[in-house]
Amino acid sequence: ELLDNTAAALGMLTDATPWYSWKMPTVADVEMAEVCRGASVCPELSTCLLNEARLRDELQIWRREGLTHPFSDAGFISQWDAPHRQALLSPSRFVPKALISPERAEILIAANKWAFFREFQRNTPLAKRVRLTHVGDA
Repeated sequence: ELLDNTAAALGMLTDATPWYSWKMPTVADVEMAEVCRGASVCPELSTCLLNEARLRDELQIWRREGLTHPFSDAGFISQWDAPHRQALLSPSRFVPKALISPERAEILIAANKWAFFREFQRNTPLAKRVRLTHVGDA
């Protein structure tokens, strides 16, 4: 009896329900475009686990938005010259958040909100963990 009920249920799904059609209709005048690649997916004061491509997108959004600089998006900010580094870290554009991937962890910490990110690590088993105990004056 159980097999009969299962067969009947599967028959209902495949015959009468328009969900998950086996034959998808084709449309000739469809366009595809990237619409979200320029928008951050990680909101303020959040920890976001990202794949490598999405982490690169997030870093580019933060490091390039409204700025011009000759440095790599993947490089260390400490290697930037002072005017570019100060523009990037300006309180008017700085958004504290944690961007975590298996290969890298980028933690954007504001001194007055550092407690949100007391401890972090890469998204990998046995990755080293970083624990903040205090944040000094900038």
